[in-house]
Amino acid sequence: MKLSIKQKIQQLDIALRESKFEEVELLSKDILKNQPTHPGVTHTLAIAQQKMGKLNEAETSYKKAIDLKPDYADAHYNLGFLLRVINKLDEAEERFKKAIEIKPDLVQAYNALGGVQQKLGKLNESEISYKKAIELKPDYADAYMNLGITLYKNYKFNEAEASYKKAIELKPDYAEAYINLGINHHKLRKFHEAEISYKKAIELKPDYADA
Repeated sequence: MKLSIKQKIQQLDIALRESKFEEVELLSKDILKNQPTHPGVTHTLAIAQQKMGKLNEAETSYKKAIDLKPDYADAHYNLGFLLRVINKLDEAEERFKKAIEIKPDLVQAYNALGGVQQKLGKLNESEISYKKAIELKPDYADAYMNLGITLYKNYKFNEAEASYKKAIELKPDYAEAYINLGINHHKLRKFHEAEISYKKAIELKPDYADA
């Protein structure tokens, strides 16, 4: 029995949830033969291609999804994430900003935007982006950790210490935050505290090469 488009999309959603990305790619392409202007399926195809390491194809598919639906916040966000991976940082920044413009409560976009701005050396802007992510999600441990890195890079060592400690408070097994806290303690010449932080990181993650 021939499946309807609705049934095929249901199959597609199941395959995506189960991380069967080759199947997702095949199903998406099959659906798009008959529904070439379906932005959701095009976006799903892009996700599968990205997961499979087909980054150029994924970039093309994300852009096609956005052409079909310019206000597709998730597509802008995911394209931004891909562009960050391939080091197109200026383009990634613009995509994250567009996602936020469309969907102002997309908290992960603020965190991702902060990361790109940090890499671009836009530290004050990065700080603002991370703080907005935290404002939207006060228990966002990763945003506190990332904010700490930006503050550290901007020579705000006392503020960075507070941010790392908040990340650890929210996520007590956060080995990376302990490492960064230890490095920050060194900058503040708190050598005993640094030693404690490094030891805690190793306790949590014995193979931590940086510790």
